[in-house]
Amino acid sequence: MDNLSINARLERFYSLEIPAVLPEICSEQQIPNMEADNLFAAHLHINNALSGALDKTLSGFVILEVAGDDYYLFDARDSGWVYCMSHIDRRITNCFQSLEAYRAFRQQSSGHPILTQEPESKRAVSTLELAERYQWTVWFFGRMPGKTEDAAFEERWMAFADNWFANATGGIDNIQPMFDEEKPFLKEDVHLAVWWLLVATALTDENLINEIIQLGPDNNELFHSFAQELTPLGFHGNLTELPEFKKRRARFLYRAAKPDSKLLDFVTDANTLYHFVRDLMSRSLIIDPEEDLKDKIHILNICCEELNDPQFMDGLKALIIR
Repeated sequence: MDNLSINARLERFYSLEIPAVLPEICSEQQIPNMEADNLFAAHLHINNALSGALDKTLSGFVILEVAGDDYYLFDARDSGWVYCMSHIDRRITNCFQSLEAYRAFRQQSSGHPILTQEPESKRAVSTLELAERYQWTVWFFGRMPGKTEDAAFEERWMAFADNWFANATGGIDNIQPMFDEEKPFLKEDVHLAVWWLLVATALTDENLINEIIQLGPDNNELFHSFAQELTPLGFHGNLTELPEFKKRRARFLYRAAKPDSKLLDFVTDANTLYHFVRDLMSRSLIIDPEEDLKDKIHILNICCEELNDPQFMDGLKALIIR
């Protein structure tokens, strides 16, 4: 494949202008497979939960190379700098001020530098910050390696998703003011708009989803692909590319309904809480009717654990396990 074809493929996948020299620098194995027409499916397909991809491919970082388990990333969305992402703590460090400096480093094969200065961002949210925000999606939308029957393994990844989501947003109660501050930038920033679309989908907030669709970029294939897949889901839909999605979102909503959440300030007693969370369950379909009893009990234990209310738990079991 010639460099022009590779460049066009990269520009479509990342929805960014790609420097003509980048195909000469980017490792061949990092050129995305664009046989699939659907960009949503293409991004999710490479988002394996153990290594992740959405934090890089949707934030505006182009993956140049994987060295061991570390990534070299080119900021095509904002600064034009090259960064290294550590597999140990997922920390992203700025190392080179240009692709040319990175290419010179690869030719001499010495340890990469760590720059003390930071690039000046031209965006409301820098690519580095946006990549950190996207961390929760690595697990929330992550594809498991092979098929696992271990529900505890799945739960571990969802715990990562919950923690990173809280870190990225400051908590569920901070979502609306955060969105109000950033919504003027969505039209010109597809990667920020897609992030907000994923947040609204996780929260099943249809009003927020509709507003993002209205404010998002026009005639952008990446944004349109994600909007087309996510907006019809409602409370009951599932994703073909990610069959675990329905249960993951339901568990996420349960954690949002913890008694200490400001979301539930209006709840005055356990009975009201029971009916509120039961409504979340019915809308999210956390338990599929075809699941066996063992799996149902395990999931119920997970969901009710933090509520620490035996009466609530017994009532929930009576409602679901029949």
